[in-house]
Amino acid sequence: MSTVRKMMALVFVLCMMAAPAFAAEPIRIGEIATVTGDFAAYGVAEVESVKIAVAEINAAGGILGRPVEVVMYDCRTRQEDMVNAARRLVEQDKVSVVIGPSGSGLCIAAAPVFNRGKVPHIGTLPTNPLVTVDEKGAVRPYNFRICFLDPYQGKMIAAFAAKDLGKKKAAILYDVSSDYSHGLREFFTSSFKEYGGEIVADEGHRGEDVDFRAQLTVIKEANPDVLVVPTMGKALPLAVKQARDLGIEAPIVGGDGYGDFMW
Repeated sequence: MSTVRKMMALVFVLCMMAAPAFAAEPIRIGEIATVTGDFAAYGVAEVESVKIAVAEINAAGGILGRPVEVVMYDCRTRQEDMVNAARRLVEQDKVSVVIGPSGSGLCIAAAPVFNRGKVPHIGTLPTNPLVTVDEKGAVRPYNFRICFLDPYQGKMIAAFAAKDLGKKKAAILYDVSSDYSHGLREFFTSSFKEYGGEIVADEGHRGEDVDFRAQLTVIKEANPDVLVVPTMGKALPLAVKQARDLGIEAPIVGGDGYGDFMW
């Protein structure tokens, strides 16, 4: 089953739990997407996918005879805008369920809004564990996701680097301002060490940075045999290009943010 179909199936179930009982009234679904900002490529794809899915559902008679209506806000890949959009959908628009966006940090920031309002929220690609549990490990009962978690993909990156590529010395270049990047770095590091590997350099940058040559110079001097860049957005292709320009020839690996449409 495709990701969009899985998401809409979950939306259907949650709408049946939360929607009012007036037969002629549309079922209102909220959507928050990163239509602009660093993750716009993801957001635009999500908006278009939802339009297609909703058109198909409504053409088939809606849900229990009721049409589906989508209220969409662009959070601009900013946490404050994400929280404001969540509040509008919950408190003003009175939607039955909210879907999107993809970013872990965005979904974590708005999680308390959905739980206070008791409105189910489904993130599309937020892989950080804190999307669905809080810092103490307590479940966030109204937060869901349709993707795997960072503990899984961090371990898979480490397994690929250590077992498939046979690498022993890893350097990491990560975004200190990103929950996504932090999570992948943490779980890659622990797993890579379990496989007998060593972290020879661990350098951070901020999401808005465009020049990574200082960090990459430190990494080059550490002479890693694999470079891990667990990030996404505009920083990713810039970091990869600058690494190669500096003469770092080690394979570069990362997580699910390595979609070719981001380059």
